[in-house]
Amino acid sequence: MAVALETVVKQLEDSGIVAAGKLKDFIPPNASPKTGDELVAELVKQNHLTRFQAQHVNAGKTKSLILGSYTIIDKIGAGGMGQVFKACIVAWIAPWQSRCCHPP
Repeated sequence: MAVALETVVKQLEDSGIVAAGKLKDFIPPNASPKTGDELVAELVKQNHLTRFQAQHVNAGKTKSLILGSYTIIDKIGAGGMGQVFKACIVAWIAPWQSRCCHPP
């Protein structure tokens, strides 16, 4: 089911995953995507979203990509102890793994 363009734009604006200044280059009148899926595909193609993020945006789960001051970029792995994600601090835009480790 195709997600409405307006819905995807609103989710991306509210979450801040894609900077508003960059997002305006991909929506009318500067571009002509017809659906939210087309917009997301173009953002992935131009490296403004990862495929992992695109899956969440298309599923309407954009809020799950924000964890405090971190933006989840990708899932690294999962196991019996939990999940590990690649994330960046929004203010710094520096890749970082958000994982809690306890020393032995």
